[in-house]
Amino acid sequence: MKPKMRILPLKGKYYGTQIEVIDGPCAGMVFRLWHSTGNPSEREGISAEELEDEHYESQETYELAKQIIGETIDSCSHAGNAE
Repeated sequence: MKPKMRILPLKGKYYGTQIEVIDGPCAGMVFRLWHSTGNPSEREGISAEELEDEHYESQETYELAKQIIGETIDSCSHAGNAE
């Protein structure tokens, strides 16, 4: 059975797009994706010209996170420290 996951809201200085597993044997596990190249995500609400540093969520990373929460994870017992 596919675990339920969600993309956590952006807050504070960006250190990766966070995906939280919210049920099943991996509940509470949080994964981070960070690839700050390209345009800022729609969630950032700023343009590329407004960037101050590399601490931003790219649209590419946000799209990948949305794809991941749609994927099935068969087992998390081997995942170890996911953060």
